[in-house]
Amino acid sequence: MPITLRPATADDSALLLDLRNAPDVRAVSMDSNPIDTATHQAWFDAALANPSRTILIIQKDGADLGMVRFDRNETAVEVSIALAQMARGRGIGRAALKMALETCPVKNLPFVARIKPENAASLALFQQSGFSATSDPFVYICPRTP
Repeated sequence: MPITLRPATADDSALLLDLRNAPDVRAVSMDSNPIDTATHQAWFDAALANPSRTILIIQKDGADLGMVRFDRNETAVEVSIALAQMARGRGIGRAALKMALETCPVKNLPFVARIKPENAASLALFQQSGFSATSDPFVYICPRTP
């Protein structure tokens, strides 16, 4: 069965907190400190209410395997992805990112991704998805035409 993407709901808070606080995810996150439940819940509630933010849950065979997040501002749509350990190395991230990019409702802004240089898996994923390095060693861009 192929992967699917669905909008995040209030019921997904624990999933996203677990993803974010997994040691291997924290190690490659821009902020590698663990996040406590109360701080996460405040962020998550605000994220769901923010019309400039979209969080999609990655599913396969009914299992929640990760998330793709879009954060839109005036100049770009920032893309972030996180996968559960069991979903890595199986092409799920590549398929989910491709699907998310193709279905993103914002069509007239470039995509950007902020990636630590030591995050080899994300660098490879985003480069395979059409993102290129910029003068900022943490920023990769994928231009789009309107």
